[in-house]
Amino acid sequence: MNNKYIGLGTLMGFCLSCWQYDKEHCGNNLGDASCPEGQFCDACNAQNNGCVDQQPAPGCYIMTAGSDGASTSDPGTTTTTPPPPPTTTTAVVDDSADTSSGPTDPTSETAEPPCASDVDCPDAGQPFCDPQGQCVACSDLADPNDACTQADPQNPVCSAGTCVQCTADQPGECGGQTPVCNPDVNQCAPCTEHTHCPQSACHLDGTFVGSCFDPGDVLQITDTNELTTALDLLGEMDQAVFVLTPGAYTTNLGIGAQIELAIINSDPEQQIVIIGNLGGVDTIGVYSQALVYLSHVTVSNFLGSSISCSDASLWLDDSEVANSDELGMNLFQNCSTHLRRAAVTSNALGGINALGGEVVIHNSLIALNGSSLFSFIGGLQFNGTVLNVAYSTIVANESTNAARGSLFCTGIESGHIRNSIIASDGDSIDGCNSIDLENNAVDDLLEIGANVYVGPVMPSWFLSTELSNYRLSAAGQGLLADIAQWEEGDPLTDIDGQPIPMVSPSFPGLDQP
Repeated sequence: MNNKYIGLGTLMGFCLSCWQYDKEHCGNNLGDASCPEGQFCDACNAQNNGCVDQQPAPGCYIMTAGSDGASTSDPGTTTTTPPPPPTTTTAVVDDSADTSSGPTDPTSETAEPPCASDVDCPDAGQPFCDPQGQCVACSDLADPNDACTQADPQNPVCSAGTCVQCTADQPGECGGQTPVCNPDVNQCAPCTEHTHCPQSACHLDGTFVGSCFDPGDVLQITDTNELTTALDLLGEMDQAVFVLTPGAYTTNLGIGAQIELAIINSDPEQQIVIIGNLGGVDTIGVYSQALVYLSHVTVSNFLGSSISCSDASLWLDDSEVANSDELGMNLFQNCSTHLRRAAVTSNALGGINALGGEVVIHNSLIALNGSSLFSFIGGLQFNGTVLNVAYSTIVANESTNAARGSLFCTGIESGHIRNSIIASDGDSIDGCNSIDLENNAVDDLLEIGANVYVGPVMPSWFLSTELSNYRLSAAGQGLLADIAQWEEGDPLTDIDGQPIPMVSPSFPGLDQP
């Protein structure tokens, strides 16, 4: 006969002694709950009512017991017995193997799973209940993205075990006016560069700002005739992206009627030049609330000015306005102009003349414009303009009045010019007391702002002025270190995409070496 534990021997495990029935013993009451806090119920111990400091062996440990005598012992035992009668009882141990004792497999049918649904998983790091009843992260499931989508459609992508809006290679639900994934926070954001929209271009301004042009708006252009024909076909308020094959386009373009047009270089490693060919007519004229974006394009005019803008918006990214017989850019009547990583160089009658409107110049170069013999405007002239100029290099410009060679303010301007290099032959800033000039390297002993006087510009400050490379040389770095101080609204990177220090002082101008 294969006897199980008999009487109190069931609770005594391998104890071979016997004792009188003790109604105070924890095994005859509530098990662990009958003992002081922190102690355990040992059925094999008659001392201290069976309460001990260390957890007993599986055959002796009684965790709970009911008043009717039914008990639940340690997972190592699977039998329950009624309390022994109030008589002397001898514990009997069967030497045969008892396959019912020993630890219970947590994966067996009797093991209760920790979750039945996701609501049973409050840990944010493991919010999903898998088919085995275990709380896990999204990455531990067969279809992580589907799990995230079902849990929260606003965060449909599983990344590193967490549900997020998007990742760099999984756009998720990004689109509309937030088509780009910001990888720093894995959230959808507006486009701010044309490269954010590889199939078209970015609406940098206007009603649809932050969204990508529809790929159906894209037109491939290979020569001047195709360019002028495509522009002629645009109607009022039309939207288009002209992707130009590198080369020279000899034409004059007038863009108005609320048209929104992006002119993009199909291969930024090669040059596109749009050259005006009519005397007295600007190469590109933007007017009547048009929005025009130029990317990796050079604009020239050997017979007049390169660009004019009136009551419109104009953006130049990684582009150049150069070698004009007259002005580089003539901006008036409420024109909003943005230069980012752009250059305005070698324009005979001056670089930029702005009457009213708004001018934003970041990470850009204004150099070698004007003449001391015949140009009334040197690098920049403003009249009643709102300015936002930061981390730009404004050097070696000239006018017939040397005091206005770099910067001349003729009205009541507002805004700021900061963290820039402004230097020509010396004392080249005039009439700009109404704007904030801060943390610039200047050739003028200004009485306003925390600027640093560095004297007239020297070619040795830069890597190669002959090759239009105005990145700082070793000499320039030594002279200009720690002059600039980043402020909110300034660009985050320099002309080469290098981060600009946000806390510590940095270099003024377009380059952070």
